[in-house]
Amino acid sequence: MAAPLTVTVDADSCPAPVRRILQRASERRGFLIEFLVNRPREFGDGVVATVVNGETVDEAILSRVAADAEAARKRIVVTRDIPLAERIVAGGGRAIND
Repeated sequence: MAAPLTVTVDADSCPAPVRRILQRASERRGFLIEFLVNRPREFGDGVVATVVNGETVDEAILSRVAADAEAARKRIVVTRDIPLAERIVAGGGRAIND
């Protein structure tokens, strides 16, 4: 069975309206979503964020994209970090601005 789409969000700077849109879309379409943060945060809108320990969010995102070329094609990274997006695309991944 093919792996489902995964949306990985650089959540430290992701606006609350975008988080809510992504959550609703995930519920409707059934894709996986992960919100990554550098430090514990309370978003207050039902978002469950994963705190990245021992590395930056950028490093964690890049390692997820690089881990498996097949899975990278089924992952979209949401970020407003242009240099990070450039590295993701250069590595064969997909990135969009939030």
